[in-house]
Amino acid sequence: MRGIKIARTAPPISHLMFADDLLLFGVANEKEATNIKASLDLYCTWSRQAINFEKSAIQFSSKTGADQKNIVLHKLMVKTLDKHDRYLGNPLLLPKSKAEAFSLLYKMKGIMRDFWWGFENGRKNIYLRSWDQICKPTNLGGLSIRRLDAVNQVLVAKLAWRMLVEPNNLWAKTLKAKYFRNSSFWNAAGKQSKSWFWSSIMQVRNWGITHVNHLIEAGSWKEELVRTIFPENIASTILNFKVGPAASTSPDKLIWKFTTSGTFSAKSLLQASP
Repeated sequence: MRGIKIARTAPPISHLMFADDLLLFGVANEKEATNIKASLDLYCTWSRQAINFEKSAIQFSSKTGADQKNIVLHKLMVKTLDKHDRYLGNPLLLPKSKAEAFSLLYKMKGIMRDFWWGFENGRKNIYLRSWDQICKPTNLGGLSIRRLDAVNQVLVAKLAWRMLVEPNNLWAKTLKAKYFRNSSFWNAAGKQSKSWFWSSIMQVRNWGITHVNHLIEAGSWKEELVRTIFPENIASTILNFKVGPAASTSPDKLIWKFTTSGTFSAKSLLQASP
């Protein structure tokens, strides 16, 4: 199986697994379909498990010809993926409308709001306070109800952190080859991408992150900038540290400022979010 690449220098991806589900990627021709079928048959023989072909489907690229499709479908004995097919409540094929694709998030938010405000005589009660006010922490007058859109952004931020600290993971190397092959993550172009996933990562790229070498110039601290960013007692401690000429060019060690360990946690970001 040759797998597929999303960029010329990206590593090939032949399969992805999640729980007891499997995604296979390959070229739409008879040889590749034969190899896939042989691999699946061998797995069934070894594991004594059976594949449910009624719940299996295939998605072809737009450039695949009708004859090629028929050959592959006949060899694998599966159906073509329908645009309305879903997995865990989410569409497998994303439509052009983002709102339509992630409607589950908005439906859950609506259920939470309706549950809180309740109904009377079949009608929704009056919203006495805005949802944003209710979602604020209790010390700010809210009820600490988590906003689902904020939780979603925090989880995206967690992926951005993992990309930085685990750059050799397959998905991290794949995204690097696609979006910042000849530069760093920090210098990746922030232009609008057709990928919602990558666009979301770009939106949270600098959350809670400051580069230490931005505070140093010609081997000395930028005192005014340090005192602007940090409280006076912390700024004074920082300025007492001596730095050498190489400090402004040495690579940073990634530290998450909202935890004492310096490691990212979703909980710390949720608590720090307004």
